[in-house]
Amino acid sequence: MSDTGGLLPARSKFTREFTSGLTARDARFVQKFALSTAVNKVRTSTSTMPLSRHCRPEVWDYYRAQMAHLEQTDALLGAAGAVAWQQLPAAHPELSLRRIDAIARQVQQRLRSGQIQAILAHLHDILFEELDFHGSTENYYLPANSFLPTVLHERVGLPVLLALIYKGVGERLGLQIEGVNTPGHFLVAVKTEVNWQLLDPFARGRLLTIDEAERWIGEILGRKVALAWEDLPIATHGQWLARLIMNLLAIYQQTGEATAFAALKELYNAIPGIVPIAPSP
Repeated sequence: MSDTGGLLPARSKFTREFTSGLTARDARFVQKFALSTAVNKVRTSTSTMPLSRHCRPEVWDYYRAQMAHLEQTDALLGAAGAVAWQQLPAAHPELSLRRIDAIARQVQQRLRSGQIQAILAHLHDILFEELDFHGSTENYYLPANSFLPTVLHERVGLPVLLALIYKGVGERLGLQIEGVNTPGHFLVAVKTEVNWQLLDPFARGRLLTIDEAERWIGEILGRKVALAWEDLPIATHGQWLARLIMNLLAIYQQTGEATAFAALKELYNAIPGIVPIAPSP
């Protein structure tokens, strides 16, 4: 048996609880990943990717791999998972993808029709009633509210993360879902048989009209906003990821956590098509 020099990460309470709902195969994945992480720490990297100054090598390599196909939803989910993985070494992003798979299977088992409204009804029953996903109204700026594995485990988070989980589960069921990059509050738009519906996963999937969205976002921002269906700011996956990271950057700048800030800034600057943050003077 090879010696990894005590590098295997401890099986934390978070890891035990996060993996408790997984299948036996997925639980074995956790142990396999723990070993591979330990081995990778003692290998010399042969990656051709640019080196990171502030991120852990395994996080950087995984994150950069997602950037190559960020237009795919699972790559966006993987990148969001990698953002959390930098701070939570036991929470490999693939675990979050498997949890989203499991939620989608749970919804799929209820379906007796392929009609979009039926899918939406069962999706909302599972996500917002049975699993109780909802927005964080207390400790809103807690970093954990922006960590994908934590939000999947605690079922409470910020709008941009709850919207991402909604998209990840919904698209596995055949729905077409877009992120809506509205100021102050991230929403989703879902394509139905006849039109698009504007929904707020933060408010347990509340259906919004354009007028309601204008009033609510105006209250959040303290000023009037003008929205129209044809002008809704549909988020690219790069913009979605950038907004997630910017939330965390603002938190870590406020708290003075320079190490976490530097790593997130590096991840932000690796997003294709996003204007990078300039180096500090």
